[in-house]
Amino acid sequence: VSAIAFLYVTGSIGSNSSTSQPTSELVLQISECFYDLLNEPLVDPAFQAVQTCSMMYSMDVVWASMEQAEESTKHTLFNQVVSDVEGWASNSGEYAYVALAALALAVDDDPQLWSFITKIQNTILGGSDNYLFASEDAMVLCVGMVAAKLSRTADARVSDLIDFIQLSLSDNSKACFGAFFGMGLMVKNLASRSELSGSNPSKVWRRRTIQRLLGIFMTEFDACLSESNSTVRELVDCLKMGESSDDLLCMCEEIDLSILVGVDQKFKSILIGLAHTFFALSAINVKLMKCVACTLIKLPWGSGKGFIMHNAYKACLDAEMFQQEDLSNAILDCTDVLRKAIADGSDMICSDALFALASLCSLSTANVQTETSLVVETIQKVLSDVSFGNDCKSISALAGCAIVGQVPGLTSFTPLAHQLVKKEVSLSVVKVLNETASNDSEELKCRDSATIGLGVLCAMKSSIRRVRKNRLVFEKTKQIDRGVDIEAIIQARDGSVLESILHEIQALLRMKSQHSHEDAAATNNKLSVLFSSLELIAMPGSFSRVIEMALSTTSRNDAEVKTSSVSLLVSQLKSRRRIGFDGRGFVDLSTRLAKMPYQELTDLIGIGSLPIITKAIPDLLNQLPTSVCEGVLKNLWTLSQDEIIRNSSISSTEAFLLGLKKIMLDAVKNDPGSKQTISPAVLRALQKATIGYIFSDLCKNASPSNP
Repeated sequence: VSAIAFLYVTGSIGSNSSTSQPTSELVLQISECFYDLLNEPLVDPAFQAVQTCSMMYSMDVVWASMEQAEESTKHTLFNQVVSDVEGWASNSGEYAYVALAALALAVDDDPQLWSFITKIQNTILGGSDNYLFASEDAMVLCVGMVAAKLSRTADARVSDLIDFIQLSLSDNSKACFGAFFGMGLMVKNLASRSELSGSNPSKVWRRRTIQRLLGIFMTEFDACLSESNSTVRELVDCLKMGESSDDLLCMCEEIDLSILVGVDQKFKSILIGLAHTFFALSAINVKLMKCVACTLIKLPWGSGKGFIMHNAYKACLDAEMFQQEDLSNAILDCTDVLRKAIADGSDMICSDALFALASLCSLSTANVQTETSLVVETIQKVLSDVSFGNDCKSISALAGCAIVGQVPGLTSFTPLAHQLVKKEVSLSVVKVLNETASNDSEELKCRDSATIGLGVLCAMKSSIRRVRKNRLVFEKTKQIDRGVDIEAIIQARDGSVLESILHEIQALLRMKSQHSHEDAAATNNKLSVLFSSLELIAMPGSFSRVIEMALSTTSRNDAEVKTSSVSLLVSQLKSRRRIGFDGRGFVDLSTRLAKMPYQELTDLIGIGSLPIITKAIPDLLNQLPTSVCEGVLKNLWTLSQDEIIRNSSISSTEAFLLGLKKIMLDAVKNDPGSKQTISPAVLRALQKATIGYIFSDLCKNASPSNP
């Protein structure tokens, strides 16, 4: 089991190394982990999911390493890696073929690599005849991963592969993890490459294939119930058609379900696979998605429903099928169930509710510090108390990961830390998992689970660095090399003042990347003046790339350019737009800036520019979906409070409150001629935030304490 943790660690080191690690060395390190996997099989579907994603994660890193190679050597290198991984079979058995399938899934759709991918696919698909697999589950998992790869290009072979997978589901006594996880991967890949709406044959095929897979999921779900349920059967029919009946939602909200004895492992496998389908279903029919979510939420605690809660609520919140109040009620319910389960000594319910609560806390815009503390305290209690069983302790270790970020295999396919997770929470989880993993008096299963948790946390930490590194605003070298062709973005009238300004900006940006520091002051001064002159002109959204380049190529000390860049960005959020100009680029850049951690943000835009962004809240929120508004609002407020703590400055807080005041006053005026477009749902969220965490933080950070 330690091999799983090491795969995450090795992958995180390989993906974030300051120097480019040779692909051959990376493959060699990973191969040693695969040798150990064969001797440490897992039977719990949750840990099988984490294990499978550790292999996928490692192959993602291998592919990323190959992408950095010279174009002339990339294909030779890829062929060598495929040959090396095939060679693992003598020591790693069927896991070598899981690695091959994961590699095929990691590779992009470069036509020049298709012959190698076809070779991998043929090897795996012929595996049942050539006795390459020791277990049917591993073979079906690989078939599912191959089908997921083929799904990206709407390959007709996918239908036959689904038939093959469906035949493997007939035995309720088997967990069938590979089949359900593979189906979840297929749904994700079917929905990831393009929108699903429209009459294009490819889109129609994608929709129908997703509907078919969801129908299989829910048919197997019904087969695991103590009695076949008429509501579930109707839901299956609706999923196959892609349409919801009038009374289906009410039926799903009132449904009463119980699970057949002896199908626990298979049922958890179904739920884990289903957890990855909500966002695809949302793109097909949001009402159907809500019906599925409500059905699963009504499952009894202890069934494994904790694994689906995060994705079900997130998808419904994003689609505005649920509101934050619904999430708050769910968190409250999880809290009550968890406390009662601990008091009653019910391990299965305790671990289920604990994972659900840990994963839901990250979705809330309210202050969930009490619930977060309860999660951490419960994990400490469960892992240190001998009265709890090993299964409960194992899931508790994963709950520790869930409070910090996305758990690979359960809430996502890749490890990713939550942006707003508190450092002290992460450190507390690391501390308790480390103590458990190194405690020789603990049962081996418990120590292994804690070790896997530490590996996942390591990959989460790595994901933060990788995301920051890959953000466009930090890709300085690439931006300098390719530059930004302003003429391609906007064409001004010949001889106009605007044409002169744009030509000068283009020249100055080139100078910033080429000239020595001695020229920097004059260049920055000119650029600032020119940016200021554009604030009253509605620019196309693609001009945001120019602002990004100016920010990322300007040193932290050049506050003038940073301030003028941010001022220009904010000015473009105003409602005035020219016909034919789409301002989404400015909204997207502003949203990405608002989601950055304080230190990285101030390094990029300068300390003095944060109030400019926070004051622009009315213009920014006007143009965002309701589900995004709440998160952006909380992020900006957190940045304002960080400024108080770090720099003893209340400028951003004052600007934030002024922006909030403007929104509230505009709403109260209720002027029919007003351009106010903020929805009632957002206004309710703002009011709730004001009397909730905003007021609480003001009392704590902004108000002087009594002597």
